[in-house]
Amino acid sequence: MAYSETSSASIGSIPSSEGPPCHCSQRTVMTVSWTDENPGRRFYKCEEHGFFLWHDKEKSCP
Repeated sequence: MAYSETSSASIGSIPSSEGPPCHCSQRTVMTVSWTDENPGRRFYKCEEHGFFLWHDKEKSCP
């Protein structure tokens, strides 16, 4: 399932990859960023509260 956020970032949830808990104690869901700045970079987010944590390390410039 993919959808667009207000920043025009298209992301898709990966349901089997639960991440660290949000401050609300709910488990986060791994999603994939398809923004120009972070294409294909995975991160965890809470659907309710906006908690956000990168799963992948930031790529360094060559």
